[in-house]
Amino acid sequence: MTLDPDGNLWVLSTSSKDGQIQKVTPDGKIEPFVKGHPFNLPHNIVRMDDGTFYVTDNYEHCVWKVTADGEKEKWVVGEPMDRPVGLCRNGQNLLIADPHIRTIFSLSPDRKLTVLVSSPVAEIKIR
Repeated sequence: MTLDPDGNLWVLSTSSKDGQIQKVTPDGKIEPFVKGHPFNLPHNIVRMDDGTFYVTDNYEHCVWKVTADGEKEKWVVGEPMDRPVGLCRNGQNLLIADPHIRTIFSLSPDRKLTVLVSSPVAEIKIR
């Protein structure tokens, strides 16, 4: 979920029949924004000041960009990300958590992806 300055709540859904992004107005009215199911396994949504949304999609190995008028684009896809899940704003950048590879990335508005933190996978000993 994410909020806009007008108090609208934007909800990301994996399976809603009314679409995967919906706007809930302060008076409780629900309006579909992105109809259908363009995202395969969406996890998080962030709204920027200009009305652009970003969505992490674990199964598509990407971060989607959704413009204020609803146009969708796979904005950053694949390596070095594997299965992006977590998403939050850090100024004009996005922070992306990819637990599959134990890494947090910073994504700038010009699509530059930088590793902020990475932790090696713990060795598992089988007895």
